[in-house]
Amino acid sequence: MDLESRRALKLEQKAVGLPASFMLDRSEMVVEFALVKAGSGTVLAPVRGESVACRRGGSCSKSAVEMKNYR
Repeated sequence: MDLESRRALKLEQKAVGLPASFMLDRSEMVVEFALVKAGSGTVLAPVRGESVACRRGGSCSKSAVEMKNYR
């Protein structure tokens, strides 16, 4: 949270208390926002995202993406 502008600049989500019967034992996501130039103005937009998911008793997968060159 940017206290001066009162804008949320980061969103985090984490799954807790997943049932033992569910195939994942971990799931997390983060999205970061920033003011970016778009057209003739400036907008608050997502600039980075990341997610992690882990199979119960197994492997994890991670996905990361950067958003740029807004028009």
